[in-house]
Amino acid sequence: MRVGVILTVVITAASLAGCSGPEAKFVLAKDTESLMKEARKPIEKVVTEHFGTPHKLVGWEKLPIDYGKADKAVPGHETAGWQLVEGRNLYMRHCLHCHGVSGDGNGPTAPYLNPRPRDYRRGEFKFTSTAVGVKARRDDIHLVLQNGIPGTSMPSFALLKANELTALVEYVRWLAMRGEFEKRLVAELSSDYSVKAVNDRRKNNEKLSDIIDAFNKLMTSTKEAPSEFSGTIKDVGDNLAADWLAAEDEANLIVPKHPRHLPSADPQSVSRGRALYMSEKLKCYTCHGLAARGDGTSTVDYWAIPGSSPEKKFEARGLHDNWGNPIKPRNLTLGQYRGGRRPIDLYRRIYAGIKGTQMAGFATALRDAKDEKGNALNDDQVAERMDRHIWDIVNYILAVPYQQQTIEPLLPMTAAATPAPAPAK
Repeated sequence: MRVGVILTVVITAASLAGCSGPEAKFVLAKDTESLMKEARKPIEKVVTEHFGTPHKLVGWEKLPIDYGKADKAVPGHETAGWQLVEGRNLYMRHCLHCHGVSGDGNGPTAPYLNPRPRDYRRGEFKFTSTAVGVKARRDDIHLVLQNGIPGTSMPSFALLKANELTALVEYVRWLAMRGEFEKRLVAELSSDYSVKAVNDRRKNNEKLSDIIDAFNKLMTSTKEAPSEFSGTIKDVGDNLAADWLAAEDEANLIVPKHPRHLPSADPQSVSRGRALYMSEKLKCYTCHGLAARGDGTSTVDYWAIPGSSPEKKFEARGLHDNWGNPIKPRNLTLGQYRGGRRPIDLYRRIYAGIKGTQMAGFATALRDAKDEKGNALNDDQVAERMDRHIWDIVNYILAVPYQQQTIEPLLPMTAAATPAPAPAK
């Protein structure tokens, strides 16, 4: 079956929206609106067919979502899809005002917040425990809900019950998949049927009627064969499901092969970490600054807009995330880390970066294939050295807020932008 269980929700529009107002609706993404009008309608139709509306949710069996199996022995679980419904209700109560009905980060309070609430529709989450290019795990979203994001308006929801957090995680994942499904479908059509593409084709003497005819042919099914677009829908759905399934694969979870054997206050480890921070290999200081206050030179540069062709630059100086929002490198002297302050959280930020931002992962740069004498290392030795480098950087980061009390004599923060000398062997 293409579309799974229909999760019919008996609930009023007013209670969904959180107040007496217009009926809650999912909105189309800007990318969809960039298509010619004839192409927008089938996109909206297909997305609604597979995901429904806020009032009538649809569970697509293809997707790796735990909708909640029917269990007549448990009150409230008699109908399949109860968990998605519960997650929706919790989302509308606690999250809609910031993240919006569609998960587009455009709720009624969003314009007043800095940084902006996350737009889930790209299928991207910044703080994950997974490798580069891999989606967020359920546990990653759960951790953000449990702890909030320090330094932002995203609060902790630790007071929710465990089953409520589980339901909310599933609904957020479902919204992300819904948005990404729409985005991927649009990407399949935009090269030929965006407003810009159609205008360019007409400049090359193609008739608008011929363009529309070609589009209609793409969408038309016959008794002999389904439409070409039907095959696209299947492929997009298959790939989307596979990508989110991969996030739960333990092979894609970042786990150090060697434990953090040195405490954060170990002066030699901190010194080595600072040397790496200041090294030309990593150049952490270009973003986080010489004194780790988040004021590196990258904060005053004009950066190119990713994917712009011809290349364009952001109007404002400094770094921007993939949603186009200005971002600042973390001021490490505050001891405030948005993706979690556990050593393993910092390890993962250094290993794989922060997704959707210009904070790159440094695992590759820290993977030395040879020792100091030029001798080749085996795989385990390479992993051990990389882990040691990352743990040294973690120890340095954790020591920075206390530098005046503990490490200022060892690591003067007024040093020039040159690598600190390596400790004696």
